[in-house]
Amino acid sequence: MKQYKKIRGAGRLYSFGKGERRWSAAVYTAVRTATAGAAIYSVTHQSHGKAMLCLLALILFLLPFLFERLMGISLSQPMEISIILFIFSSEILGEVFGFYMMFPLWDSLLHGVMGFIASAMGFALPHILCRDSYESTRLSPLCSAVVAFCFSMTVGTLWELFEFCSDSLLHLDMQKDTVIDRISSVSLGHRSAGEAVSIEGISEVILKADGGNTVSLSSYGINGYLDVGLSDTMGDLLINLLGAVIFCTLGYIHLKSQSKARIAGLFIPKVNKKRKNP
Repeated sequence: MKQYKKIRGAGRLYSFGKGERRWSAAVYTAVRTATAGAAIYSVTHQSHGKAMLCLLALILFLLPFLFERLMGISLSQPMEISIILFIFSSEILGEVFGFYMMFPLWDSLLHGVMGFIASAMGFALPHILCRDSYESTRLSPLCSAVVAFCFSMTVGTLWELFEFCSDSLLHLDMQKDTVIDRISSVSLGHRSAGEAVSIEGISEVILKADGGNTVSLSSYGINGYLDVGLSDTMGDLLINLLGAVIFCTLGYIHLKSQSKARIAGLFIPKVNKKRKNP
């Protein structure tokens, strides 16, 4: 009998042979090794915050396994690999190695992928929630697409709330700032009238802190007004919406005609009619 090298990861026995999970095993092992290396590097360079992010990523890598066990579903290899690479790209490449700052479109790309992945999960949601009446929960392709879209946008909104709470409570900067040269606010005028007053052509902002110290944002290369997260949040939600629309459209076409848009079928989880005990 031919022997294959085996490793235990994410609670399941992965095999590097011709097994069903060999590509998932290879990707999982690669990203876990890279994350562990990044954690060691962060600790040796006194970057304890980044080391904690590496630890968080190692925990999040268990999500595909937890989804399958707790929700009673089966993830395809493309879906499982997509989730693992999304976590690695977000937490390790984005936060630890600074890809968010080096590549301005990195954050937008990941939010589009999030909308894509969450929509795929959304197509299986009705069957997950109504497992006992599986046969009676066969929604029309349009209803399935609407449910998947709403689920994806809910996930995207909850993530933005998580970023807001992290920035507010832990003083992080997950909601990245945007430099703008125009603001419009009722606070600049008569609030009772409810009329917004605009200031355009802003090129310099001077901040005055307690104690009388002043700081000009231009000394940091910021030539304008610093929008603290609003533009980033709205942009992220719009990209999430785009990813959701793309997958929901593919999913609708796939459910309508099984011979078309087969790529959607590769990502939609399969629901086990009889849920396995965790």
